[in-house]
Amino acid sequence: MAQKDSSHVCHNEWDSLREVIVGRAEHSYFPSEPRDHLEVIMPPEYMNEFRKDNPFPPEIVMKANQELDALASLLTNRGVKVHRPSLVDWGQAGGYTGAMPRDALLVVDDMIVESCFAWKCRRNEVRLAYSDILDGLEASGQYTVIRAPTVGEEDDVYADISEKNPWRINESRPAFDAADFIRCGDFLIGQRSHVTNARGVAYVQQVLADVGQRIVFPEIDCPSAMHIDATFMPLRDGLAIYNPVYTDIARLRRIQELRSWKLVPIGQEPASRAWPPLYMTSPEIRMNVLSLDENTVLVEEDDKEMVSLFKRLHLEVVTMPFKHVQCLGGSFHCATLDLRRGP
Repeated sequence: MAQKDSSHVCHNEWDSLREVIVGRAEHSYFPSEPRDHLEVIMPPEYMNEFRKDNPFPPEIVMKANQELDALASLLTNRGVKVHRPSLVDWGQAGGYTGAMPRDALLVVDDMIVESCFAWKCRRNEVRLAYSDILDGLEASGQYTVIRAPTVGEEDDVYADISEKNPWRINESRPAFDAADFIRCGDFLIGQRSHVTNARGVAYVQQVLADVGQRIVFPEIDCPSAMHIDATFMPLRDGLAIYNPVYTDIARLRRIQELRSWKLVPIGQEPASRAWPPLYMTSPEIRMNVLSLDENTVLVEEDDKEMVSLFKRLHLEVVTMPFKHVQCLGGSFHCATLDLRRGP
């Protein structure tokens, strides 16, 4: 095995992007988890779409894939090495999508940690979509891949609705989505959510201790919590935006690591849009941006308020259409997985 090269690391969210996975949207299906679990997370007007064997509308999937292809081309043209997931028919596989690699894998330094998904429809997502990429990265000797603990096909972590539990998952086994953690250099911001339980947090903390990383947990009040990158987003060392609906400056300042940071609230939530539909998110998906380097951020082209905010923060803004990808449950941050950042 080749000796590890310390330049092949991903230590934060803002160093110059060098290598990345960009998702793909073909054959995406609505998640079909228990309704009483999903109804606390998803927009109520679209709940009837979340049923078994229900594909996302073909027009949306086609346009989402065009947007993802355009993103891959943009990054390639900027000198970034781009990987794409394997093509999977998620309907036949009983799954969801290959468009959101950030949910499935957590990259910290030279370690890649596979999510231990709470959702049954995501059990085989990494194996089907990302195994070829992970096998190649591991064989190169540059990365250590930590596979998820084995979970039985019939195993679930859904909490009984009668339980006095703010989350709709229990503690019967570790469960977490990688997107409930976000890198801030020498520490990560994390959260509990409807897909990440206390045992999942403990598992991630134990794994990351091997690379000397720690996780801190600000007070967040989001009844539908699922993924941290619609609540808190670091842009460069010492600068982050946050969602004032779910947290505030006082609560964030209680985290010692954030006391010296410039923390900027995003503006008032925009009105929900009619088309293309936000089936799986609130309009705060606009926070789900991708930093290309410490001075450059990638934003959906119609998010004019976010563009203005970043320009006031003296950041260069790159825009492109991405609304149809957002229909599938994420934006630029969710649809990418940075594997290497640095000089």
